[in-house]
Amino acid sequence: MVPAGRDAIRTLYAARYLGFCDAATAERLAHAVPGTLLPFSFDPALELVADPDVVAQPCLYFNAARLDSSLAISGADYARLALPRIERISGRNSD
Repeated sequence: MVPAGRDAIRTLYAARYLGFCDAATAERLAHAVPGTLLPFSFDPALELVADPDVVAQPCLYFNAARLDSSLAISGADYARLALPRIERISGRNSD
């Protein structure tokens, strides 16, 4: 059985603890205001991980690094442009 959510990410990184960082660290690593959902990583210290179910979607919506704008992209284009590490982190088995 695949671990779900936090447990899957903790397993992926062989970590004992997983938590959220403070707002200043999030803003520094993401190069965007906290509260936005960025589809890309612009800092080598921030590894981008995407579940295979995400990149399989025909259309994904993200904040455009702002709280008042969004963008849409196909999962295939997202995977091709962002080059995320594809790992099962949702806990859902598609088998």
